Amino acid sequence: DLFGTQIIDPKLPLPIGISFYTFQSMSYSIDMYMRNIKVQKSLINYISYVSLFPQIVAGPIVRYQDVANEIDHRTITTSKVSQGIGIFLLGLGNTLQTAVCALALAFAIGALLGLMATSGNKILKFVARVYVEFIQNTPLLLQLCFLYYALAFAGVSLGVIRTGIIALGVYTGAYMGEVVRAAIESVPKGQFEAAQAQGFNYLQRMGYIILPQSIPVMLPPMVNQVVNLFKNTSCLYIVGGADLISVTYSFVTGASTGGAYAPAYIVCGLIFFVVCFPLSTLAARWEASLKERKGRVNTSLKTAAKKVELKEAA
Repeated sequence: DLFGTQIIDPKLPLPIGISFYTFQSMSYSIDMYMRNIKVQKSLINYISYVSLFPQIVAGPIVRYQDVANEIDHRTITTSKVSQGIGIFLLGLGNTLQTAVCALALAFAIGALLGLMATSGNKILKFVARVYVEFIQNTPLLLQLCFLYYALAFAGVSLGVIRTGIIALGVYTGAYMGEVVRAAIESVPKGQFEAAQAQGFNYLQRMGYIILPQSIPVMLPPMVNQVVNLFKNTSCLYIVGGADLISVTYSFVTGASTGGAYAPAYIVCGLIFFVVCFPLSTLAARWEASLKERKGRVNTSLKTAAKKVELKEAA
């Protein structure tokens, strides 16, 4: 490049920018010419430098104009995103609707699976285990596509949102079932035996004795599953859903809003972050406080046990 790489300040007015870079380029050309003419003193070199004069003048103008056009393009794409904020809110509304309905279904399936897995009935435990293993070891995307297209071939059209609710609920329900099962099994066996000695049946034992003690244990991992479910709604994009990801893609490829790829996807990511980060933080703090509470209880129990041993020894 004859003129070298220049840093162009787009804040400069166009006439000032043109004058500055024209003067700089002409000074550079004259300096090169004077150095060369002292050595060769050739008329051919003089003619070649004169022939470069139009490029010397036009080069800075073109480069400055390219930068100005780029700034204008970025301004236009950013304004497109700000004007289309309603579209992103529509996608967020559809995503929240899908997530809430799927969460209700996942809670129901998870509670049922957890009770089946801890019921003591071999058949119920086997059914719950088969369900959990099959769902957890197959991709959500595969389950969603199979459900959507299988229903379509069967002549049943539930729509993308309803299909997403069923697929996400069934998938997340398997993980919720494991959370419920682990929380129930964390309760000491003596609680089960004491409730059974009082004449409670299985549902009464669970409702009055076991579940009240296991709920604080299962809540933090359940909140994490809620975060995962909200993020998994992005899988609806593969079947042409109306979730936040799908709406963002439609926005950046639209006839009147296309081209704003980076700003649009940044806004989409920020929306996901604003929803998921507080929930993740809540789950982490909840789990930390639960562990601290358990440590205090264990310490007090050990202290009480030592006092009893000392009294018995005395």
